[in-house]
Amino acid sequence: MSASDCKFKIGDAVVVATEMARRNNPRTPEYIRGKRGVIGLVHGVLENPKDHRGLYDPLYTVRFDLSALSSCADQDSIWVDVHEEWLSSLRAEDKN
Repeated sequence: MSASDCKFKIGDAVVVATEMARRNNPRTPEYIRGKRGVIGLVHGVLENPKDHRGLYDPLYTVRFDLSALSSCADQDSIWVDVHEEWLSSLRAEDKN
């Protein structure tokens, strides 16, 4: 699957699911669940036979403002790899 076949593209606003669905990759950190972010990189589907049984949905690197994840007032951000099944598009009315 190429990046053009992925649901999201660089710059898309997304929100991370709050709970793991049955088939979701369980490695999504709890501190980003339910949080808003922006797609920074699109990796697509990556094969990892030592770690995964079969292929997971596409992988993205998502940028989160540190102030949205903690009480930190810094304007820094963190970048976290997240599989597509954890992500939803941020609705236009939720972007503000």
